[in-house]
Amino acid sequence: MKIDIIDNFESFQAIRNNWDSVYEVDPQARFFSSWIWLSGMLKRYDEYHENWFILAAKSSTHAPEYVAFFPLKIAIGERKGGELYNVLFIAGVTDSECIGFICLPEYEEEVTSAFAIYLQQQEEWSIFKMQNIQQTDKRLSLFLRNFSRESFEIKELHHTNDNLDRIDNNIVPYIPLPDNWDRYLQNVLSSNTRQK
Repeated sequence: MKIDIIDNFESFQAIRNNWDSVYEVDPQARFFSSWIWLSGMLKRYDEYHENWFILAAKSSTHAPEYVAFFPLKIAIGERKGGELYNVLFIAGVTDSECIGFICLPEYEEEVTSAFAIYLQQQEEWSIFKMQNIQQTDKRLSLFLRNFSRESFEIKELHHTNDNLDRIDNNIVPYIPLPDNWDRYLQNVLSSNTRQK
């Protein structure tokens, strides 16, 4: 698996068709991993001079097209003593569901391993924060399994609102929806609700 870095908006625009084709067949792709959503976020990052990049995985059997994309950004954090450090985030996650990465389903295990190995070899970051993640995410489990427990500490962070109602803001509620609107109306809503 070959990993390329896309770190400017022009290059991101050039891969739109490839991105869209991967997005369309990835069963884990969500709106927040769409090219249109991410393009807006990346433009905003550029406006505020925030560092972002996309890991683009290419398989030798699928060349020249990319088979997976992992959007990331780096921010600067500060410890209590004033020491600065780099934090790696998944790009596009603000108040959205964690998007992780998108990939062609047949390459999921190979890509997951390649992305994890690549990130471990980089020295630009000391903390990798992955926010708003669904706990049942198989891809996340595959990804984290590639990080050595001896070299990396993996811990779950809780963002509970202590001032008001003690709600855990890490919980991302969702409901599975049918493939189309008519099926939703027919199978999920009662005839009385549909009528109203």
